[in-house]
Amino acid sequence: MRTLEVLGQCFIEKAQFSVAHTTLQRAINEPGASDEQLVGVLYLIASVCESLDKRTEAKGYFERVFAVDIHFRDVGDRLNALGQVRS
Repeated sequence: MRTLEVLGQCFIEKAQFSVAHTTLQRAINEPGASDEQLVGVLYLIASVCESLDKRTEAKGYFERVFAVDIHFRDVGDRLNALGQVRS
């Protein structure tokens, strides 16, 4: 799972957002993975969704991160920015 997170981060840095999304989604689909274990992956995939203009999907992932750790990176600011999006 951690390997997929790092690989996803690499694709983000190369601005290959679709590939990053696919890679990070594989980590999310790992059997038995909890949101606590996936918090970094969830944050990254939310960021990717923002870059792909999938704002509602991004908000959902950021909400999952926020539920696990309200102080994770800038998740509160990101959610505030997406606050206008209807789920």
